[in-house]
Amino acid sequence: MGIVSLFVLFVGIFAVHAQISITAAAVPGVSNAGQGDVYLTSDTDVLYIGLEDGTLRKLGGVSNLSQNVATGTLNFVDENGTAQTAEVISGDAQNRLTAGSDGGAYLAEREMQLFTDQSSATQNWNGSSEQTVVTRTITLTQESIVDISYVFSYIRTSNGGGRYRRVNIDISGSTTLNNQMSTMSNTYSTSENWGHCSANRKYQFNPGTYTFSMRTRGNANCTTRTQTDDDYGWSMDITVFPAD
Repeated sequence: MGIVSLFVLFVGIFAVHAQISITAAAVPGVSNAGQGDVYLTSDTDVLYIGLEDGTLRKLGGVSNLSQNVATGTLNFVDENGTAQTAEVISGDAQNRLTAGSDGGAYLAEREMQLFTDQSSATQNWNGSSEQTVVTRTITLTQESIVDISYVFSYIRTSNGGGRYRRVNIDISGSTTLNNQMSTMSNTYSTSENWGHCSANRKYQFNPGTYTFSMRTRGNANCTTRTQTDDDYGWSMDITVFPAD
């Protein structure tokens, strides 16, 4: 039967018979419906027509599909008023998907950050006290893996052999870790007056603000030069990765 014919049929039904309100739960128990009478469920908005034997037969209904954009959950109510849900995003552990602004599945980009500092001029370092080479402050917005590398290449400018140079990283802020990644080198004779310290280590930090300080100390004066020099210079590189 075509759409036009159905429309004419429904118009004819409404014109001759009154529309009777009923609940969906009461439909199965109806046994005395007037033949041709039209019933509309007040709670599910479904049409029924009375048959010769007094029971009801469904003529049609309305289905509804909606989505909770905060969670991505789909909610569906069929023509019989039966409600069902479907999860767009799995609730399994370790699932990195979240609901986007429109309720669809969203995977945030895993961003890597690189912070680098290096020597850009000749610098003199004394042998009597600890000095800060460079300081870098970083704010982490999520749990992260922080990869730290440093190099400190120098030439000794005072005293004879048997002299040492030490370098380490001091971490302060949301977590305090003193004297991390300590390395030491020695120059043993007047003719052996150059050396270097280098280290690499990874840390896992919670969200927060952290300050990383590269420091040096020794028992003889020394000099570092720019990174463009063939032999001497310092650098500190910090790479940040999301931990999940």
